[in-house]
Amino acid sequence: MNVELFDGDYILQIYDDLMYTLNSTDNKYIYDNEYYDRSLANHHFLSKCGLSIMKDGDVLKSAIVMSSGGPTRVHPKSFVIDDSSLIIIVGNKASCLSIPDLVLDWQTECDYACCFGIYRFSGDFLVNGELEITRIDKSGNIKWQFSGADIFVDPEGEDCLFISNDRIKVRDWNGDSYLLDSDGKPVV
Repeated sequence: MNVELFDGDYILQIYDDLMYTLNSTDNKYIYDNEYYDRSLANHHFLSKCGLSIMKDGDVLKSAIVMSSGGPTRVHPKSFVIDDSSLIIIVGNKASCLSIPDLVLDWQTECDYACCFGIYRFSGDFLVNGELEITRIDKSGNIKWQFSGADIFVDPEGEDCLFISNDRIKVRDWNGDSYLLDSDGKPVV
């Protein structure tokens, strides 16, 4: 999926670049910045997200974010724009890049496996991971995490996380539902 967002004079393009290989001269795109866990430099990353900032048809800055964990792809719930920052989930991490220079401000592992969606929540963000629901603040600090009896994926591909006021309802693979308060505690 290729997403184009318009922010004033800029166009932000977000796309999967699954064929990208570190240190290869055969890559389709050359990026200004590569963001990944340097300790995994010889690792084959399953999730690779390309980003470009354009103005008047010219690419001003570009970056690729690569992550370990399960494979993820770009979709409408894989990112949030917050002021002049892009918070995007790639693999098992949430990454914050500044707009328009695409400099990495922070990166946080939000799930051991992979992340499916990111949502605004009471001035922070909720990440719907496979194994955990994670609340992070605007600096990428984990405030709390919640695990259920099974993975937070719907077998039919339907949404499994819903937010209403200060309550979070999440459903796992077994169909079990959990109602959480804003501190990640089950509501009885």
